[in-house]
Amino acid sequence: MDTIKRKSPVDYLSKKFRNESHQSINYIENMSNECFFEIFDYLDGYEIYEAFSNLNSRFQQLLYSSTLLYKIKLDVSTSEEIFKKNYSQLIDRHQSRIFSIHLIMKNVMFPATSLFIVISQCMHLESLVLYNIRAHLLHSLLKNLTKLPCLFLLKINTHNSFTLQEISDTYQFTFALPKLKYFEFDTDTYDTTNLILPLSIATHQQFSHITCFCIGQSCSYKELFPIISYTPELYRLKLSYAVYDDEPDIENVLKISLKNLKYLSFERFEMEFNELKLFMNKILIPKLEFLRVNVEYNDIVCFNANQWEELICKNFPHLKKFYLKYPEDYHRECVILKNSTQLKQFFSSFWIERQWLLNIEINDSSIIYGIHPSTRNDGINSSTQFILRSNNYSDEFCILLKSAIDSLSPTIGQIYDLEISDISLNRFIQILNFLPKLSSLKISSLSLKQCKCLSNDEKERLNFITNQNQIRKIILEQMNDIEEIIFLLEHFTQMTYLKIDSINTLHMELFLRIILLKIQTKPNHQLKLLSFYISAADDKMIETLQTMIDFEKLLFNYTIKRSMENIILEWT
Repeated sequence: MDTIKRKSPVDYLSKKFRNESHQSINYIENMSNECFFEIFDYLDGYEIYEAFSNLNSRFQQLLYSSTLLYKIKLDVSTSEEIFKKNYSQLIDRHQSRIFSIHLIMKNVMFPATSLFIVISQCMHLESLVLYNIRAHLLHSLLKNLTKLPCLFLLKINTHNSFTLQEISDTYQFTFALPKLKYFEFDTDTYDTTNLILPLSIATHQQFSHITCFCIGQSCSYKELFPIISYTPELYRLKLSYAVYDDEPDIENVLKISLKNLKYLSFERFEMEFNELKLFMNKILIPKLEFLRVNVEYNDIVCFNANQWEELICKNFPHLKKFYLKYPEDYHRECVILKNSTQLKQFFSSFWIERQWLLNIEINDSSIIYGIHPSTRNDGINSSTQFILRSNNYSDEFCILLKSAIDSLSPTIGQIYDLEISDISLNRFIQILNFLPKLSSLKISSLSLKQCKCLSNDEKERLNFITNQNQIRKIILEQMNDIEEIIFLLEHFTQMTYLKIDSINTLHMELFLRIILLKIQTKPNHQLKLLSFYISAADDKMIETLQTMIDFEKLLFNYTIKRSMENIILEWT
């Protein structure tokens, strides 16, 4: 929500703008007022003011029209001279029609006091973003925002670390804002006085109407309870950094009900699993549908399927999407890798029925075990996805990978899905040899620089490995050269689905012609669906490609369509 495009006060503006853009307009003055308002909606208020003020009487009227609401962005590039000359005049004259303000503070913000007074008088202000702000300036501003009738979004990123008392004061001032719905607060903590956030549990008179809340500072469960006691209407809650509490005594804490909460995310979870259980026993979230937990704590119980099953069944009966990550560093004892039988728990009926699947990511420093909801709709049934991310796929990495596969295979069975980052051809061939039963492959990009330098033995090995493969689905995230597609078509003849997420500049008719002609040279090729992303995709491009296919008789029984910027070609 960094950028907000307000809803146009006139419903037909977008449609009218599109219609006029297809008409012959020789002069900008001939465009309607509605079209200008649509254009202005994408521009910073100062840009509008600088370009169109004092231009002529018509634009002067547009700038003062009640239909136009301004979005203002002030950052470190704004000099005091520019501010006094342009922004101060703009804000002063049009403060009743300012829609959003994005303020990036300097070390010393020259107009801070006067600017804050003006902000507190912007009666149509809906969004306020404060970046790099100091505590005393922040509190001075927040005190004066309670009378704003439309302020629904507030994002705060601090200049330096706040004390726990300053953080507590920030929450108190913010929770007093009567119309606020979205609140994001990101700060570091440095305090030699307080050991815990000095914020008391809210009373009924102190309840806030916030529904989306992002807590950016490190926070223990003992500190989290008083914070969320102010926000009973929460719909989404994201906690950036949940930390271990030496004394997690919350037995005497009264239960808190978040009856509307459907989204809960722990971006960094650094505590024992038992602490999470204690917390969940004190908070009622009957409607939770989404849960994410990224563990960064060495507690093997955090990836125990039976423990999670018990917790979810007891507390989250309506949970639909569950994301869990647990890393094991190579330089520590890899408990799961050495005793992979623990992973068998994730193949029980509880996990299969919910289609929450196991994925294993191997990178240069760790193995990350994860659970994620299935997103497959192509009929490929797999319970484990392998993800490989390496800077260079060194010999050491490949040895580790082979060892991991050998250790995990008896437990997780064959690996059918592989996602792999940028990789050279030689390493690609080597890894395919490790995983002979793959059915789905996703590649960030594929370098074929070594292809022309392969020896005869290497070519024979490549042909043998690819001829044995059973890969049906391939996704290439970035195509740098058409030769990469030709390589895939040449060596993966069992492929039925090919999706290309990004194509470098290439004539689309030539691109599609090359692919279809290549398939014609391989009558046994199984490819039946081709999808590719092109930012310039439109209905005219679909017509052009269809005309080419028909005229050159490249396909007969086929359909071609556009879904946003994706062109999808399917044939029998």
